[in-house]
Amino acid sequence: MRAHFFHASGSIGVAMAMMALAGCASHVSPQPAPSSGSSIYTLDSSWQTDTGGTLRLADLRGHPRVIAMFFTSCEGTCSLTVEHLKRIEASLPVDLRSGASFVLVSLDPVRDTPATLAKFRSENQLASDRWLLLRGDPAPTADLATALKVQYAKDPARRIRHASQITVLDDAGRIILQQTGTRPDLSATIDALATAATK
Repeated sequence: MRAHFFHASGSIGVAMAMMALAGCASHVSPQPAPSSGSSIYTLDSSWQTDTGGTLRLADLRGHPRVIAMFFTSCEGTCSLTVEHLKRIEASLPVDLRSGASFVLVSLDPVRDTPATLAKFRSENQLASDRWLLLRGDPAPTADLATALKVQYAKDPARRIRHASQITVLDDAGRIILQQTGTRPDLSATIDALATAATK
């Protein structure tokens, strides 16, 4: 089932839904989510990289991954999420660093073109051998957000509001750890990657 945008209608239901989301100025405390036995790699959709290439999620099998959904024009928690991921990367032991990778998937595929993602990679010094930046059509983007339990919506000004979330996947694409909020336990993420790498 696909996730849907909430459109401004002035209704109480929409207002409550928007308040429930962690917006780009969110300060939600991290709450590890329960593990899922289903692989997100069963989603059969095509994605475009920042170099203009294409891949399917199933192509990511074989290594543990840390994945987050973001968008390049985000003025709030997205940059903080990326910094958290970079800190995790820098803290990984050498043997883990060579096998783990980080995946950023855009919530704004209309504006986040490959060129825009490539510029974001360059500005944030994200190594091409460990970081993958992806964009997809709106429907697959919503499907992936649903699979990862990432809540997002557009507010009345058409700005994307979303939860800040970091997810660790095992080599088969199963969720083994999720943390939501602006203060994740980075050591827990590193431990989850280490556990996944030894299985």
